[in-house]
Amino acid sequence: MLGQLYESAACGQGWDDTVRQLAAHWGAQTSWIAALDVQRREFALSAFTSPSPELLPVAMRFCSDASANPVMAVALRSPVGLIGTFEYTMPREELVRTRLFEEAIRPFDAEEMMAVTLLNGEGLFVTCSVYRSRRIGAFTEDEKKRLGFDFAHMRRAVRIHLRLQEARRRAAALTEVLDHVTIGVILLDREGRLVVANRTARGMLDVRDGLRARNRRLWADHAVDGVLLRQRIDSATLAVDGRCSVAGGELAVRRPSGRRPYELVVAPLTMVPLAWSVGAARVLVLVQDPEAVVEPSARMLRRQYGLTPAEANVCVALAGGADLRGFAEAHGVSLGTVRTHLYRAMDKTGTRRQVELVRLLVAGV
Repeated sequence: MLGQLYESAACGQGWDDTVRQLAAHWGAQTSWIAALDVQRREFALSAFTSPSPELLPVAMRFCSDASANPVMAVALRSPVGLIGTFEYTMPREELVRTRLFEEAIRPFDAEEMMAVTLLNGEGLFVTCSVYRSRRIGAFTEDEKKRLGFDFAHMRRAVRIHLRLQEARRRAAALTEVLDHVTIGVILLDREGRLVVANRTARGMLDVRDGLRARNRRLWADHAVDGVLLRQRIDSATLAVDGRCSVAGGELAVRRPSGRRPYELVVAPLTMVPLAWSVGAARVLVLVQDPEAVVEPSARMLRRQYGLTPAEANVCVALAGGADLRGFAEAHGVSLGTVRTHLYRAMDKTGTRRQVELVRLLVAGV
């Protein structure tokens, strides 16, 4: 059971199998590991097993509303490590008169409960609970002691899961942000293995024109460039730990297509928030393609130059190679209207001719 517990924590999956094993281990029909964000009333983790799956939404509703759940109200004040039963929270004669009992406990034959508080603080309440029929009998003192022995492992596993979950969330958020950057951004770990590559970098690696990813490592096609790239990455990795005074550096990577070389900057990743967001990332590689044409977005032009939507759309079309007449026909407007939008855009961007405007846009606003 412990092996399954830690495997679930590490990979973020398999929690359903874990709670099934917990239920079987304690002779229970129902088992639940729940991590509740007390302020938002949302679950950061919910692993549940029961012969009655329809119990879960009912249980979640009562857990999210402590005012309708006197058991939860007491549990939220319980110290970490406390092992309790329904009787710990209130006398049975009071419990049977509650909505909780009428709607969640009795209908699903879950009148015997044993739970342990795994975490309780900083707005997060985490508990592991098992439930069984009253016909089987109450949980014994021996069973409570055995749950106490497993408590440390369960608490550690949940902490690992929540930390990795947060790291994955931050990494996903960072990747989404980096995908909007027009320069290639690659993050490597201490061994030089690829951790994150933004959309621009992935495009460069996919075409295999001078740079490629192989076995999760960044390679240059040209032999000499490959050696130099490896040296830059190794020195940046050593610099993270203060073991090298020369950290990374610049590099031009030749391309078999004959296009101008990629321009690379390799540096140690010393920005703590960024490094923490992507876990193992320790080296930053920036890749600039001097042949790339960056087409601006209409939203970016509106924000930077105060263009109207119509003016911005004309500018984007021109940057993409369209002509005024073709744009007018495609959008069902007159050529005169399009020219008016063009002149106003030129006035706002400080350009005097159409070619100057296009050059400004293509250069990357």
